[in-house]
Amino acid sequence: MKTILKTVAIILLIALPVTALVGIGDVNGDGHITISDAIMALQMSAGSREPDTSTADMDRDGRVTSVDALIINKVATTAAPTPTLTPTPDDETDHIVWKSPFDVQEFDGTGKGCCQYPHKPEYDIEDEFTIRMWFRRDVFNKEQFFISNGNWKKKLGWRLMVKQTKSPYQYEQIQFDVGDGKNLNYYKTLQGITDSKWHCIVVVFNANKIYVDSKGTPTHGALILDGKADYYMARSNKKKPAISEVKPYGKEMYIGRHFCDGKFFFTGAMANIEMLDIDIGIDGGIEYYEDTKDQYPPTTA
Repeated sequence: MKTILKTVAIILLIALPVTALVGIGDVNGDGHITISDAIMALQMSAGSREPDTSTADMDRDGRVTSVDALIINKVATTAAPTPTLTPTPDDETDHIVWKSPFDVQEFDGTGKGCCQYPHKPEYDIEDEFTIRMWFRRDVFNKEQFFISNGNWKKKLGWRLMVKQTKSPYQYEQIQFDVGDGKNLNYYKTLQGITDSKWHCIVVVFNANKIYVDSKGTPTHGALILDGKADYYMARSNKKKPAISEVKPYGKEMYIGRHFCDGKFFFTGAMANIEMLDIDIGIDGGIEYYEDTKDQYPPTTA
């Protein structure tokens, strides 16, 4: 009975207009229910902020948990009308902080084709960013790096890679690791990205926005593969959002290999890698795929 009442309460909270909810849900007391309130509630659930059940306990169970943060996020994102923050394609061009100097680059798995770029502040993406690219894999069942700008053992920076999971699951896993030791995973069957065809990957991160993965876990990042965002978090829990902080690496960025010499060389090709200092969102990642998919396979590869 208690569960039923809680479910009804949540439905009513989400259904009410945002003005009727000011007070409960308005965690920062600015008179509006926004993503900022959801972030604060999530911090309360993780213990990094003093809980305030009078404003953040949305399901009225006497606690502030990640469930409350998700409810506030739902109310904030369904409240109307609020101006969209998704940049237009023209706006996105102005936010590209790094673009690969090559249109298409081939990698032979031994280090040929790999690139190294001296450190620039633009590589130390922290609060909000997007990475997008196209790739083709020619060798499978092997851990390979797309881009590396970090040291995993020291939990610094970030890296985008692909590898196969252990038996008996036999999935190809695209993984985005970040400095706080957590990662985004996107699983595809062996018939997916092990086909020597071109695929599109987009990773977005936003410290001021909550995404929810396919298991319902709150996170600040999302991963879109070939226009689909069916990803989930690894090394995460229900209290703390996965991918919560990217600690700057401050050193070289590598394409097609790990920062350690002689390890995890990529085999295949990559094209049009771009880094943006904004979060284009899941819709933006899907739109990017739809707008560029007719260009692949490129005539030069």
